[in-house]
Amino acid sequence: MTVEVTAAALNVDIVNGPARSAPRELAGRGGTGLLGMSERVTARGGQLSAGPVPGGGWRVAASLRDQRLPGEEPPSVRADGLVLPNESDGV
Repeated sequence: MTVEVTAAALNVDIVNGPARSAPRELAGRGGTGLLGMSERVTARGGQLSAGPVPGGGWRVAASLRDQRLPGEEPPSVRADGLVLPNESDGV
């Protein structure tokens, strides 16, 4: 996984290798998966791509535009990836 923060966007790229075993049945565990991720990213003005990679495995990449107001500070990000709100966010 790579995370890149630029002045214009937040870019996340996740790649996994081939599965070590056959997929398990996930009966009763429905969700929106890639469709839901795509809807959320698009709603924030971003782009999402997903698909298989050569040699097996899968890649999901998202790019989210910076939507801060001029002069607004970026959020703090801890080493474990947790995003902490700014005091000005009123949280």
